Amino acid sequence: MADIENHTPGEEQEFRQLFDIYFEKVHYLSMRYIRNGSLSEEVAMDIMFRIWKNRQRISEIENRDGYIFKLAYNTIINTLRKKEHLLFSIDSFEENNQPVADRSPLYTLYSKELHAAYENAILALPEKRRQIYIMNREQNLSSSEIARILGISPRTVEHQIGSALRTIREAMKQYGVLMLPFII
Repeated sequence: MADIENHTPGEEQEFRQLFDIYFEKVHYLSMRYIRNGSLSEEVAMDIMFRIWKNRQRISEIENRDGYIFKLAYNTIINTLRKKEHLLFSIDSFEENNQPVADRSPLYTLYSKELHAAYENAILALPEKRRQIYIMNREQNLSSSEIARILGISPRTVEHQIGSALRTIREAMKQYGVLMLPFII
């Protein structure tokens, strides 16, 4: 905190310029992910403090906006992981009503990261469980249809789907994603 309290008039002006340029942008980005006004503002202020602390390094960086938005992205994601405020599924994240051209680069990056993690979690499933999960979730087949096609009982199908969901949910926790069973 001494960094903020003991400042020169020139530093104050420099901070004001950084604040004027970036605060609204990082606050908007924070609000889009966190969706909690006071927490978003707190995170945006934390981001501004980090920008101020790293101002010497930032002034040497060629793509300042890219660096700052990556810093903001990491801070937001870490906050979401800590606070567990992120509650959505891969499907709802991908099916945002926002046109693709209007999505921020961070949104697109995180979306791709989540989708890859989701795909990897599916690929890590045992072969039969993966097949049943895909038939249910991607081909929209019911448990009885899957059971008939594979020649197994509907209870076995339901058990395999439940096990697949638990495994995928556990894999996605490291990304701060809490997935509800009825959403996946």
